[in-house]
Amino acid sequence: MIKRGVRLHLSTAWAVAMPIIREVYKDFGYTAVITSGIEGKHKSGTLHTEGKAFDFRTKSVQRQDLHPLVAHVVESLGDEFDVLLEQQNQPNEHLHVEFQPK
Repeated sequence: MIKRGVRLHLSTAWAVAMPIIREVYKDFGYTAVITSGIEGKHKSGTLHTEGKAFDFRTKSVQRQDLHPLVAHVVESLGDEFDVLLEQQNQPNEHLHVEFQPK
C-alpha cells in the first residue's frame, strides 16, 4: 500500500543499485539506511527531486571503514552512478548516490 499523496520516482537502475549498496554495507558489517530521497531540502539542480538520487547514512560507519566502503560502492555501481561522501566529518555526513548515465 502507498499512502495517498506519496510520490515515488524509482527507476529500474535503482532496483539494481539498491541491493548492491545494501550488500556492500553488509560486507562491511553495517546496515544501509536511506536518509533522503525526493523529500526535504536539497541544493538547486539536485537529482533528488527527480528520484535519481538518494542519501545513505554514514554516521554508524567506523572511520577506518568509511573510505574503503565508499570505494567499494563506487567500484560496484560502475560509471552510471556518481557516489560522493558529502559533509564529511560533520553531523550531516552522508553518502550521496545519484544515477547519472554518461
